[in-house]
Amino acid sequence: MKTLSALQKYLLVHIHDEANRCQSCGMPLRFDKNNSPSGIYCSFCHDGTSFIDKNLTLQEMKCKVRKLLSERKVNRFIKLYLIMRLSTLKRWKSVWY
Repeated sequence: MKTLSALQKYLLVHIHDEANRCQSCGMPLRFDKNNSPSGIYCSFCHDGTSFIDKNLTLQEMKCKVRKLLSERKVNRFIKLYLIMRLSTLKRWKSVWY
């Protein structure tokens, strides 16, 4: 129950961010200082024409996100949620693992 409560709190506070996330890494686009011209990807993932790391796999992205969230000391349940939701983002939807 504590897990569900933490997730509910997070979603209520970040509902706008949930709708406006990079469709590759999941970062809220409002934190992107260099706004990618693509409109749906952050400038860390996309340069407006193509992905910056074209050969990056979903598993590698999960590792990058996990490391970043750990460095920022994000709650483990929130971290799990954010990593699990990567596969629902546009870049990864067609990837089967």
